[in-house]
Parts: sequence; structure tokens; C-alpha cells
Amino acid sequence: MELYTFGIFAFIYGLYILIIVIKIISSIIGELWLREWKVVQRKFIGASVIHTLVGPVIGFLRFDDYGSDMPFSKKHVLTIFTFYLVATCSYWYSIYYRSKMSYYGKIITTFGIVQGILLCLIISIHFANYYHLGLLFPFCGFELLCPIVAFFLLLKELIKIQKHFFRNTFPSFHSKDIEVYSLIHKLEELFLFVPFLLLFIFIQIIVLQFFGQDIDSVFKVFSESSGFVFSN
Repeated sequence: MELYTFGIFAFIYGLYILIIVIKIISSIIGELWLREWKVVQRKFIGASVIHTLVGPVIGFLRFDDYGSDMPFSKKHVLTIFTFYLVATCSYWYSIYYRSKMSYYGKIITTFGIVQGILLCLIISIHFANYYHLGLLFPFCGFELLCPIVAFFLLLKELIKIQKHFFRNTFPSFHSKDIEVYSLIHKLEELFLFVPFLLLFIFIQIIVLQFFGQDIDSVFKVFSESSGFVFSN
């Protein structure tokens, strides 16, 4: 009976994850291919609350509750939590204040969102050995699958904030003109974006030195974990 119950929960939760990911991806495709460069208004607030707030917070609260297998090093977990906090604040700020952002606010928010996308990608790989437990025991480990959904949510918001910027900066452009200009502009911007993104991350690492973290805690938080993909 218990096995049957677990099977039902696993099926329901797995189906939910599949449906929400497909919907988000279809929305991303809509953002990318919408010729008028309008911003698709679908926000996925429920999924965002679950997978960027509730799941990660629960995960951080009980990451060391499951015996010898531990996804993050206790000593260095503050680093990964800070990166998560910055990314999440950037994501929610963008959702509700995108239209009121200044140019520099848009840049800093973009840094935070890209940081979150990279973080979700790395953690999703790191958790790969335990996806089946996240499905079989959703009440005990549903947060293991949160980075996958959060990755697509943040990617969608990154596209929206970029489209919103171009739509408001060049209101008289036709959609095709914006497409051509934005491609050229983004190629130019990329050369500046990458080093400044690294600087943005490095500043957080420096600040964390005052809270007992090491300069390489961003690596040790994974390598000094136990039982996961990047664990030594």
C-alpha cells in the first residue's frame, strides 16, 4: 500500500514538473519568436514561488539532515546561499519592477539573473544522482528538482528584461530593425558583459571573506560535499 501511495505521488509530481517545464519552454519560444517584440505577460507566479522560494529555502534548511550524503559543504554553504539570494532577489525585482528600472538597474538585475541561471545549471548537474528520490519522495526531496524548473524561469525572465529594454529604448523601430540592431548590440555588449559579470561575482566572494568564507568557497561548497556529482 505504501509503495502504491509513493507511486501515485511520484507520478503526480513528475507529471507536474513535466507540464510546468513544457509550458515555460513554450513561453520562452514565444518570447524569442514573437515578431512584434512584445513581452509575453505570463508570469508563472505559482511555479516561481514554489521553485525559487519555498523549495530552495526548505532545501537549505535540511540539506544536512540525510546522513552522510550532503549536497553542500557545511563550512562553505553560506557562499551558495548568498549567490542564491542575490539571484532570487534579482528575479523577483525584475518581475515586479521591470518597467520602472533604470538602465543601470537593468544591468545589475541582469547580472543577478544570469548568476542564477549558471547556479541552477551547476546545481542541476550536481543533484543528478538523486532526481529519482525527488520524484519518489516529493515531500522529503522535492527541492532536488527545483533547480531545473528555476533554470527555465530565470531564462524566461532574462529574455523578457532584454526585450523590455529594447522595446522601450527604441519604440520607433520596426520589429525587424530591432532584431538586427539587438543582435549587433548584444554582440558588442557581450565583450563587456562577461568580465563585469565575473566582477559582480567576485565582489560577492570578497564580501563573504568577512563572514568566514574562503576565496575558493564557491568550488569547495561542491567538492567538499558528499555523495553528489561534484563531490570529491
